[in-house]
Amino acid sequence: MFIFSPMKCKNCQTPVSGNYCVNCGQRTDVGRITGSSILSLISEGLFQVNKGLFFTILSIFRRPGHSIREYIEGQRQPYFKPVAFVMLLATIYVILSRWLEIPTFTENLIVGYLLGVEENGNQQEMMEAQPIVNWLTGNLAYSIIVTIPMFSLATFIAFYKQKFNYFEHLILNAYLAGYHALLYTIQLLLQAALGRELEILSAVPLFLSIGYRLWAYLQFFSGKKWWYTVAYTLLAYLLFFFTIGLALFLVAIVIT
Repeated sequence: MFIFSPMKCKNCQTPVSGNYCVNCGQRTDVGRITGSSILSLISEGLFQVNKGLFFTILSIFRRPGHSIREYIEGQRQPYFKPVAFVMLLATIYVILSRWLEIPTFTENLIVGYLLGVEENGNQQEMMEAQPIVNWLTGNLAYSIIVTIPMFSLATFIAFYKQKFNYFEHLILNAYLAGYHALLYTIQLLLQAALGRELEILSAVPLFLSIGYRLWAYLQFFSGKKWWYTVAYTLLAYLLFFFTIGLALFLVAIVIT
């Protein structure tokens, strides 16, 4: 005898029959994240400010990989949208940096690179890099966001045997990039409060963000041994740096 089993909300597991869950309000047609759903998330992130910011910050702080996987698997109602999350926190970071007159991490990297080029006396490389430097320094919040697709490609390749598609890797790394911006925001506040001469503070968020990302991946890819995740996370970073170098090389060719 066939027994009818009602459809359940992916967010709260309440039996549903319409387009929205009567308990939590989430749509009932939530499916796997694809290219078309990514476009919808981008438009919502640009033009809508949804609830759940502090819940998302706390949840991803306590259990980053598990929380992001829950979002990807359908529990989306309580979470701040990933695109809005990273754009908001990146913008706050840049605005605070300007207000406190403390360079961002990206600006420090650019200054270090330019000093190295100048010491080597390579004027041609300086001229080729200048348009890229101008764009990065003028669009710091966007430069944080631009790296997400490249890092997502790196993690997708490194963890290609896992069940997650490229667009789900985008969600994973968008949330983590937002949290990294939050870490750098806290660093700016501490540096302003304790004194700018404490240069060691500028390196702390970098190591914290790498460690935090690794912790998130250990939870997100929880079915694997810890050494597997560590090894393939390192591979993802290598692929990412290679992609960044290749992209900068191609941009330099186009603009010269």
